[in-house]
Amino acid sequence: MRFRKLILGNLDIFILLALVIFVAYFKIFFAGFISGDDFVGFMQNPITHDLTGAYKSLILHSIYYATAFKLFGYSTFVMHTVSFTLHVVITWLVFILMYIMFDKRVALITAFLFAVHPVNSEAASWVSSVGYLINGIFAFTTLIFYSLYKKTATQKYFWLSAALYGLALIFVRSPWVVSTFAALVFLDQFVFEKKLNFKAGAKYLPFIVASLVYGILFLKQEAATRVTELSATFGLDATPLFNRLPYTIYMMLKLYLLPKGLSIFHEGLGISTTSYTVMIVSSLAFGMWLIYAWKKHRVLAGLSLAMVSSILPTFSPVQVAFFIAERYMYFGTAFFSAIVAILIVKAQEKFKHKDLALTLTIALVILYTLRTFVRINDWQNSKNLWLATSKVEPTSARVFNNLGDAYGNEQNFQKSVEAFQRAIELQPNYADALHNLGNTYLQLGQLDLAEKYLMQSWQANPYLYQATFKLGIIEYQKGNLDKALDYFTKTAKLNPNYPEAQQAIQIVNGLKSQRP
Repeated sequence: MRFRKLILGNLDIFILLALVIFVAYFKIFFAGFISGDDFVGFMQNPITHDLTGAYKSLILHSIYYATAFKLFGYSTFVMHTVSFTLHVVITWLVFILMYIMFDKRVALITAFLFAVHPVNSEAASWVSSVGYLINGIFAFTTLIFYSLYKKTATQKYFWLSAALYGLALIFVRSPWVVSTFAALVFLDQFVFEKKLNFKAGAKYLPFIVASLVYGILFLKQEAATRVTELSATFGLDATPLFNRLPYTIYMMLKLYLLPKGLSIFHEGLGISTTSYTVMIVSSLAFGMWLIYAWKKHRVLAGLSLAMVSSILPTFSPVQVAFFIAERYMYFGTAFFSAIVAILIVKAQEKFKHKDLALTLTIALVILYTLRTFVRINDWQNSKNLWLATSKVEPTSARVFNNLGDAYGNEQNFQKSVEAFQRAIELQPNYADALHNLGNTYLQLGQLDLAEKYLMQSWQANPYLYQATFKLGIIEYQKGNLDKALDYFTKTAKLNPNYPEAQQAIQIVNGLKSQRP
């Protein structure tokens, strides 16, 4: 197979794919930053403002953030243009991979479905999800070269594949990279091999060694940091794998098959016994499908397993990820789309209708494009996103806390108060929501209510230095300098690197020294 001929002979398809993606996504160029990760992960991230430090880290998304800020500042247009371009390139890579693995017809259907599948809109639209796109570039090029190796038996392709995987572990440095190796094994054993070939396992050795080195050098610390973040930042307690597995499998299938209830959070809150039973049954049915496909159509089994491998970190016994997230599923959308493509082709062959595959593909592409187009409107700003999310996850305290922030940024304090109150109703000891409600009352000049909720937030989280600082401001405004100084001193002890606390201490001490 001549790789260059494959590229040059399909330029018209690449252009058409880019145009279809533009139709679905063009509104994203006018979107802003989203409260939460975009602010903390990009705008307020020290590495964004430290170009030298970013390059020394060797982590590509950090280098990208710092370089983009250095050249363009806080330009959402530039950030979204980069994400859009990466999604287009990855769609081209999906086409190339499927062309090598199967044929042009399957590749065409797969690429068009992948291009506009609504699940992909999170990774392609959210500035903070760019790491999943960067990983996608490495993942699909790794699989492309491995597929070329299997088709041509050319060793240079094998070593290029292994090298790309190793580079991804270094420069992407994320446990999601390991999903690429898992997918590679499943595709190798079920698509390229006629039966399970354990003797061929030796060729996986470079990938295994690279994974082990990554695990030893980075994974343990990254996992520990992530566990702490999930608990402290998001208030998530570790859920046993056996309990969360049915929800994860069910939501993966639901979002791929019926991408209607899209949400930045899928938390599994408020699940009834009946709903959980349906999830267990759906997971068992998927397991039965894998067994059936294994016996009757190995290729579909391999693609199904590769699809599941895309969310591999969610299956960790130690919870290092949310139960499920659409951005996690980005890589796996290619394999889901390939399954649909093969089934469409088989349907045409069975019913002997020459236009059936074309009709079904166009229908799905139109439906996916419309859903993605509507979803992109949710990503225009924080308020749109959290309003949309509150409809899908009405029992999530985090959602209403973020919605309160969005209203607060618009100076709509009444709506902000209502959202924070709803968050506290759902989770009474939610320290962040209590703090934010107290802070809103502080901005409104209602000091007694502000003090009440800030005190509750500090009691819920004794390390919340922002609460002690604002309690100090309240005492300062009341003229209680001694109490204010006490709170500011507590703040400085909780966070010695918080300059506002040091400045406040100096101001209060200066005022106290002027007393007769």
